Amino acid sequence: MEDSQVTGYELSRNWFNFCFENPELINPAHTAIYLFAIEHCNRLGWKRKFGFPSQMTMDALGIKKHQTYIKYFNDIVEWGGFVLIQKSQNQYSANIISISAMPENGKALDKAFINHAAKQTQSNGQSTRQSTDSIIKQLNKEQLTKKQLSELEEIIFKYSDKTEIINYQEILDNYSLYCEKLRKVTKLSDERKKHINGRFKEFDMQTIIDVIKMAGSSEFLSGKNERSWKADFDWIFNPTNFLKILEGKYSNKTAKNKLSV
Repeated sequence: MEDSQVTGYELSRNWFNFCFENPELINPAHTAIYLFAIEHCNRLGWKRKFGFPSQMTMDALGIKKHQTYIKYFNDIVEWGGFVLIQKSQNQYSANIISISAMPENGKALDKAFINHAAKQTQSNGQSTRQSTDSIIKQLNKEQLTKKQLSELEEIIFKYSDKTEIINYQEILDNYSLYCEKLRKVTKLSDERKKHINGRFKEFDMQTIIDVIKMAGSSEFLSGKNERSWKADFDWIFNPTNFLKILEGKYSNKTAKNKLSV
């Protein structure tokens, strides 16, 4: 850490202020990586410089591809969250970093919490003034007990769980973009989200998008087969079919494709 007076709580607070003020930049994976770095630094006794192993972080957060991880990591370095002292040679070695407090651009996080609490209490028939006073007390770090900080940490780390950070709309948008010749999808039902979650447990977002692209570019899946059959969203996200697409069975380079539903 660059400033020994800065606590883990203050680092996380500054990070979420940055997130609220730059929502167009932030992916949940950024938050998971930054908070895991704080946790790792804490376990090492708050060293000013420390090794941050790439593979260990990927395993802890469920990030499968190194190129995906390093993209998010480099973003945090660029934004000033990490000071990169020594770059790792590959995913099996460690970057040497120092955690830096994100620049404070205002009180966006405080305002967001206050506004949310006000809406919640109004719906329950309570006064906005009571809500605001209550939430401000909680935002004052001097009044947060160790138990409250522990509870806050547990809530934050839930976002490192992969099922919590799936961007369903991004998947739907990519399907609509790359699978124009396939059957249209107008809504992601709970059942469809369940299938997406299942694939997300095995593959990262980039792989899922790659499979969507491969399905959309497949002449066979687009109806050029003996039965003029076309694949649809549900068929693609079936675990067996998803793997076949990924392995290239329905690629246009494949000499003979056999329909297997």
